[in-house]
Amino acid sequence: MGNKRKAEVLVNKDEIKPKGKKLKIRRLLDVYERIAIEGDGNCLFRAILHSLYGKDEDHYQLRLDICKFMQNNASFFRSLVEFDPEIGVNNWDSYIKFKKQDKVWGDACELWAASEMLQFNYIVYKSNSMEITDQRFSEPSLPMIYLEYYNRNHYNSLRPKEQPKILVTLKRKCEDINDDFLNVIKKEKENKNNEKETHSELDILQVKPSKKLMRLSQEVKPEPSALKDELQKGIIVIDYNFS
Repeated sequence: MGNKRKAEVLVNKDEIKPKGKKLKIRRLLDVYERIAIEGDGNCLFRAILHSLYGKDEDHYQLRLDICKFMQNNASFFRSLVEFDPEIGVNNWDSYIKFKKQDKVWGDACELWAASEMLQFNYIVYKSNSMEITDQRFSEPSLPMIYLEYYNRNHYNSLRPKEQPKILVTLKRKCEDINDDFLNVIKKEKENKNNEKETHSELDILQVKPSKKLMRLSQEVKPEPSALKDELQKGIIVIDYNFS
């Protein structure tokens, strides 16, 4: 009698907890191939060029072009950068002078400027993680590049192992995503003046890159964006399914 009752209990447990498939967690290197970028202080500029054109020799020219672009649009970028008196960066002019130097690191502002100047979208992942730390979707038809922010001090280029499958779960206007970026930058900066000018991305001047980089872009065409052409302009996808 006791044995029979025990068997019945076991059957009930099996019914309550049916065996199911285990959830497979995808890691960054399951989805992407990491392209190791030289860690010489120029990694952001190298990673951008390698992602777009497959070579990074012109990283210093790209640096100069980005700084010129930011100078020509100072009213937009001045409010986003963070000054550091300890390294002699006390104002906008000294910031640009500092960033023009070879082997000086680039950050989110330079990446933003590059994407506007060279016209590409980007996603930046946390080191060895599928967690997104930064992204920008300007136009669905533009090329998409993928970067890894490795150990919070280095950029690597990422190449998808297979074409990402887009899963539309939430649609937001590009302006909303861009505003999110601006808010992140501003939170990192000490705000001592409550009266700040508001700028729109539409105010940015279209400054062309140097002739050297323009020739490079004509020689090597970036890979097409993973975003589908049928997506409406101004609507982007913020959730991806790599399964």
